[in-house]
Amino acid sequence: MATYKWKNMAIICLGSFVGAMDLTIVNIALPRLSQAFRSEPTSVLWVQVAYLLVSTGLMFALGGLGDLVGRKRVYVLGLGVFSLGLGLCALAPNLGLLIVFRLVQAVGQAMEVSTSTAILTAAFPSQERGKAVGILSSVVAAGLGIGPAIGGSLLDVLDWPAVFYMRLPLAVAATGLAWGLLREEPGAVGRGPRAFDLPGAIALFLGLGSLLVWVNQGPRLGWTSLPSLALAAFTLLALGVFGAVERRAVRPVLELGLFRHRLFAFASVSLILYFAALPFFSFLAPFYFIQGVGFSSSQAGLWLAMFPISRVLLAAPSGWLSDRIGSRLPCSLGMVLVAIGLFFLGRLGPAPSPLGLALAMGTMALGSAAFGSPNTSAIMGSVPPDRLGTASALVATGRQVGQALGMAAAGSVFAYRQGVWLDRLPSGGGEAPAMVYSFADSLSLAAVVALV
Repeated sequence: MATYKWKNMAIICLGSFVGAMDLTIVNIALPRLSQAFRSEPTSVLWVQVAYLLVSTGLMFALGGLGDLVGRKRVYVLGLGVFSLGLGLCALAPNLGLLIVFRLVQAVGQAMEVSTSTAILTAAFPSQERGKAVGILSSVVAAGLGIGPAIGGSLLDVLDWPAVFYMRLPLAVAATGLAWGLLREEPGAVGRGPRAFDLPGAIALFLGLGSLLVWVNQGPRLGWTSLPSLALAAFTLLALGVFGAVERRAVRPVLELGLFRHRLFAFASVSLILYFAALPFFSFLAPFYFIQGVGFSSSQAGLWLAMFPISRVLLAAPSGWLSDRIGSRLPCSLGMVLVAIGLFFLGRLGPAPSPLGLALAMGTMALGSAAFGSPNTSAIMGSVPPDRLGTASALVATGRQVGQALGMAAAGSVFAYRQGVWLDRLPSGGGEAPAMVYSFADSLSLAAVVALV
């Protein structure tokens, strides 16, 4: 058992690394794709938006399916579908087919991510769950952090298809290792695919999908425009139907009764708020560094890399600590540190000192690591064994929904405050100061979200 749990860890970490890298490596290729396919940036953006919509919308359904038919089956098939999507994307002759092939990838990604944490935590005893989640969090952070660097290097040496086909050997290796070495862990014994809640899965997919489209397009359409209001109304309708279906389902996609468990409910809401606060920094910091402060792109990139690198180093010790003292203190202290880091990052002004930047970003990274692993461990530990797939899907879905909400809110708040400051500052010379002050205002709001 001791040997197997570490084999399990290695396989899950490899698959998660490949999947996490995909979330950031494609971003840097979007300008090249726009040139290659002679398409507008708003059209090319759907390479990522479509991927996010499908992967997020399917998380809960596929996590629940893993609980029913066996998590290994769903996980291995997901890695295989993801690998197929990588190969197809590299061969895409036009933008339309590239987006279609990204949807194939998204289905595979949803299958892999929705079951990975459940497979991992089931292999470790409860007293080591935080350590296991901490190591996995470090690997995911490494994948997210290294993606842009590898993608940029591949684009300099080769062309955009390399962003896809160069990762194919890793994905295929992860698929083969998972198929050969992971143990099959059936979900609810005695229940088969017929118990799967298809109506609930469809309603949730439509609800989450329309929510993300509304959040993504709201700033462009105008929050009070007819299309925006229609999307909001459809989101509420679909989620309302989902709630009604779940109350009658024999085996619901998301058992709403889980939220009666205080630890599960508060840890889940905290997860979404945490990931809603972070994009205020990650999305706005490049504008602050380059247009507000005057850093070069390489300088800004080095400072931005400090956050994921620090998380890689700190996530595993945080998980180990939560195994010994529980999740409440690390999570609460972590979010306070995130709030402090966000607040002081916004107060560094137009000429930040390297020491001030390092202290503020280090504080935020320390808080992020202190929160992340214990929070995931708390969610996974608060559900019965046959619902680990649902809990794993919740972690993945909460992360992506929080990020989508945070990015939309950050863009809207930043644009509004920038307009206010441009009106207040002298005309002609207030662009950079307005950028700095708007960044400060936005990060103050993010700090409030973290404290909540």
